[in-house]
Amino acid sequence: MMSRHILPPIRVGLLVAWTALILYGTLKTSPFSSGAGGWIGAWGRRLGIPEAVQADAFHFVAYAVWAWFLAGVIAVGYLRPFARRHLAICIGLLIVMSATQEALQFLNPTRTSSVGDFALNVVGGGLCLLARGVVLPKGTARRKA
Repeated sequence: MMSRHILPPIRVGLLVAWTALILYGTLKTSPFSSGAGGWIGAWGRRLGIPEAVQADAFHFVAYAVWAWFLAGVIAVGYLRPFARRHLAICIGLLIVMSATQEALQFLNPTRTSSVGDFALNVVGGGLCLLARGVVLPKGTARRKA
């Protein structure tokens, strides 16, 4: 039986991979210029969604998913509630990650950083953490028999 304090590699791997994807997108001229981003951008244009709205939605959703993966690592399980100190750690790391991405965009001559994007990142991740707290109130963790 695995100790609950040992992090399963899959949760850590998902968090690292998603973090790398976000930071890699920061290095691109446009997140919609190639690969999956290009496909998503083309799909959004066919639906008549302006690229600026798509970019804002990307910031919001990307950080909501990142916060979910982070909370899964911190709580040692995606469906496990965590203490307030764990929530504080998640919020702090969310702010650091968002600031790091915007700093990298500032250093990239083909991109611009934005306080609005930073706020979208933090709000997306924060709402995910809030929803997680509402859906998984303290004491609802699954227990093994």
